[in-house]
Amino acid sequence: MKNWAFILSLSSVLLAAVPSAAQQDDLYLELRTPGIAKLNFSFLTLPDQPLWNQTLREDLLASEAFTLIESGVPSGGDPMKYFEALKGAGVDFYLSTSVEPSGTALVLRHNLYEVKSKKVILSKSYRGGFEAVPSMAHTLADELVLYLTGQKGLSLTKIAFVSDRTGHKEVWVMDADGGAHQPLTVHKSISFSPAWAPDGKTLYYASYLYGQPSLLALEWLEGRVRRLVPPKLKTATAPAPSPDGAWLAFAGAGADGNTDIHRLDLATGEAERLTFARGIDTDPAYAPMGNAIVFTSDRDGAPHIFLMDPRGLDARRITMEGGYNAEPRLSPDGRLLVYCAKEGNKFQVYLQDLLGGDRVRLTNSGSNESPFFSPNGRRILFASDRSGRFQLYTMDLNGGQVKQLTREGTNTQGAWSPYLK
Repeated sequence: MKNWAFILSLSSVLLAAVPSAAQQDDLYLELRTPGIAKLNFSFLTLPDQPLWNQTLREDLLASEAFTLIESGVPSGGDPMKYFEALKGAGVDFYLSTSVEPSGTALVLRHNLYEVKSKKVILSKSYRGGFEAVPSMAHTLADELVLYLTGQKGLSLTKIAFVSDRTGHKEVWVMDADGGAHQPLTVHKSISFSPAWAPDGKTLYYASYLYGQPSLLALEWLEGRVRRLVPPKLKTATAPAPSPDGAWLAFAGAGADGNTDIHRLDLATGEAERLTFARGIDTDPAYAPMGNAIVFTSDRDGAPHIFLMDPRGLDARRITMEGGYNAEPRLSPDGRLLVYCAKEGNKFQVYLQDLLGGDRVRLTNSGSNESPFFSPNGRRILFASDRSGRFQLYTMDLNGGQVKQLTREGTNTQGAWSPYLK
């Protein structure tokens, strides 16, 4: 029997106000739940730009807003001559593209047609070098998703992660589709647990660079690193910024050796301890409104997920099933909890509806860890050893539409960025 008083209490704490879709008269599809109807979309493939074709195609499919249909329109063909054929194929929207060389750069001009009315409803142009072709495709995909659904796309977001491909565990970053891998640290030490600041300009992480694990802040676009030194703590790991960017929750061990949740005032550098129970408290993550923190604790004998207010008050256990639950993350609207649970000698990813639904197991193959929501809450990033070594994957909220993002080395602890400006 469900404890409805407890569920209502949780919902009042965790549920964020869901922003309304972009206000526009021509909003064609509002994305809310996986499995809803999709828009039938077709675009002109460019014979000399296979990378652009592939990137745009994968971005549109990843948005879960479109069903792609081959256009049959030849390169350079007049779309007006093919609208009846497009309409007969069930196409709702058609994108035409022209390519114009401009010195050492390309200019891509796009027109989006509503097939039924045969009218251009959106026009965009992008200019860049040949190396910028994937970025131009990502930008276009997000523009299309925003215009047609009212919600931001994921194509221009980033994923930070830990990789050992250079022989040391360093923090790396890549595009959300698994492209453009780039090392962010070269400490030649062990760096781990990357976490994005809410503005996407700073990455917090932990490292053994100074001996014992401590926290660092990296302004990743400029390459500037600074050490954060919480007073009187021997170790500091698992950083988690608050949604307003004012605080950094983390797991820290003091002179007694006990690991507890602390928070660091990023303006003053002062830290305060939030948990005092016996046992290990770790893996903090803020609720989307900043009014609660979820974390892992073994205070009841085995690791489970707990929730408390941001000052460390009113801690309560929120996972009742299973014998070992860890690595909690809340969805952007605060309704869903994703975490990993130990099943035998492996971990699996579970999804829990905090408004009272049953928990759902999302993974089955291999051991699966470190789940993390995309900024729109529609996909989950996770690490799995299903292919042998741990690699990063994404999946939808039903555990389907799985996509492998990394292949070189061992790659773990993925953190999806917020929307980047």
